[in-house]
Amino acid sequence: MLSYPSLAIVLCLYVLSSPFASAGPDWLEDDTEESTVYATDDVSRGAEMVHQLGCASCHDLPSVDASIALEQAPSLAGVGDKLRPEWVYSFLKAPRSIRPNLGTRMPDFRLTEEEALNLTLFLDSLRRPMPALPDPSLEQASMSAVSTAPTTLSGKDLFKSLSCTKCHMDPNSDHASDLPAGMTAPDFPTTGLRLKPAWVLRWLLDPQSLQANSKMPSFFYYSQQTEEGGQSLVPMMKDAPASLLVLTRYWREQFHATDSAAEDRFNAARASHLHAAPDLGRRLASELNCAGCHDIPGLTGGRKIGPPLGFEGRRVQREWLQEFLLEPRTIRPRGYVPGTHSRMPGFRLSKEEAGWITEFLYTQRSGPAVEPPVEAAPEASTPGSTISEEARRLFQEEYGCIACHRIGDSAGGVIGPNLGGTGNRLQPDWIREWLASPESFLPETIMPHFDLAPHHAELIARWLQSQEGSWDSPRPGLRDFPPAVAFEDRYTPPSRGARLYGQYCVPCHGPGGQGDGFNWRYLPKSPADHTDASRLSGRHDDDLLDIIDLGGPAGGLSNLMPPFGGILKEEEMRELIAHIRVLCRCQGE
Repeated sequence: MLSYPSLAIVLCLYVLSSPFASAGPDWLEDDTEESTVYATDDVSRGAEMVHQLGCASCHDLPSVDASIALEQAPSLAGVGDKLRPEWVYSFLKAPRSIRPNLGTRMPDFRLTEEEALNLTLFLDSLRRPMPALPDPSLEQASMSAVSTAPTTLSGKDLFKSLSCTKCHMDPNSDHASDLPAGMTAPDFPTTGLRLKPAWVLRWLLDPQSLQANSKMPSFFYYSQQTEEGGQSLVPMMKDAPASLLVLTRYWREQFHATDSAAEDRFNAARASHLHAAPDLGRRLASELNCAGCHDIPGLTGGRKIGPPLGFEGRRVQREWLQEFLLEPRTIRPRGYVPGTHSRMPGFRLSKEEAGWITEFLYTQRSGPAVEPPVEAAPEASTPGSTISEEARRLFQEEYGCIACHRIGDSAGGVIGPNLGGTGNRLQPDWIREWLASPESFLPETIMPHFDLAPHHAELIARWLQSQEGSWDSPRPGLRDFPPAVAFEDRYTPPSRGARLYGQYCVPCHGPGGQGDGFNWRYLPKSPADHTDASRLSGRHDDDLLDIIDLGGPAGGLSNLMPPFGGILKEEEMRELIAHIRVLCRCQGE
């Protein structure tokens, strides 16, 4: 959602269509008020951490620059030539620091074995031509344990004379206190387990040919343009080939190693998931917005796969937010962008760091001033009372909220966030503001504008605020959960009607309109099949317009079909109808 990003997906909890938390009345009294007094130093530290962690790569956060993520995260172009797949697999399962002095951190997406394997296969497929060696025999010679290079310097002497430890940790020390000031290069102890020897040889030969913006100097050759417009390597020192060979051998002898346990884990994963393939990994990399921090050929970054954080201080409770940052959990099992595997990752934050970020996010209180309709509080009640049951009936039956939401482990859809535990995570006033006008906060939300009667809004808000149960939801596997629509197609669809259909209709009706979207299996009634010409040809376009505008009951259908008239213009609804006509290959009466 640091490859990434985004840490503060904090509200991966729900923003697209979610949200519920309100001042609780009788069955949930809450007279506490959120403090708006912040420790200036903590806010400043939090702002810096949010910047360094690249949260704005996945979240809309106007006060934070997202560019640092791409500046500091490594390019993944040609990474398949560079990294050993068994190391990549283990790293994705349990990310750790490679460049200790950088403020950025590779996020932990809590990947399953299947997900980590598919991502590994995708990354291993990213290859590109590597620079040609000045002497083809160098590669074979570098693999030999016997030195035949005509140079008076040993590998250790050459390593020392090139001042490698000015940028890298001294290989004879594993103490963080021995890090050079301002060091941004990776430490040596990790290179032997993760780098492929053939890549190391070419990296030492010409670093800039593999990474144009690298600060690693060229010690042996420099690149020069030929008269024909090509590039040739020119030696920078006497015995350049021999010195290159000696240093490469020294690295191999000192650091290259085999991690048998990592190889066993990787091979076991491959044996357990025979269907794993680079294409599945590419899809997951796209949905997790890896390109938001990394340069990845063929993938586009800059997509906001997490909720906006500009009004986070109005939405969630401070204590919940800090705990969520310390240990993120899944609130939207089908992603913030419904139909994807996007999620809020962890960043291995200390309690102090999570506190700083929380204080900064609590200063974010932008957004419209929404005045929910005022309604007198219902009579005192307790869970299971008549008032509570009435609120449950409104939520489940009259307004069909269970088409998109579930509460804890109860039945319901998986398009929106799990609303279990809303009393612990959402602020009392936020639920009322959101229910009153979700589109005011998120213009492209799929949360319908129900235009609730004040009494109904108050009942639902208070009932949701009383929910203190579980909200952590399990995630489906890649093959168990086929994509609702290609993630890239959400941004470049063939028509506006198709884009709208992908956003509002595909979760239930499926990308082909056959009523087989990822949400259909969680509904008490099957969604309509939009390819059924015999049924749709009997519906006039104006009938379909009423259903989209006012909801299913307007056309004699289930209230699980919500009303979208409050968030879609008539022109947009007619474009949706035009796309439905394409799917059914029919015209109305």
